[in-house]
Amino acid sequence: MSHCAVCGATLDDAGFVQEYWVGDDRQFLCWCAACGAMSTVVLTAAVVSHEPEH
Repeated sequence: MSHCAVCGATLDDAGFVQEYWVGDDRQFLCWCAACGAMSTVVLTAAVVSHEPEH
């Protein structure tokens, strides 16, 4: 992760990113110094979804 998921500011110079795993999912705990947001970004092994009928 190199940018804040909330405001888009770079996390390279001012921020915190910690990567960890839950099962097959990669998760990133992010804190942004620019906006103060703390967020978790999850990169999943697979996404299963559906489309609503029209």
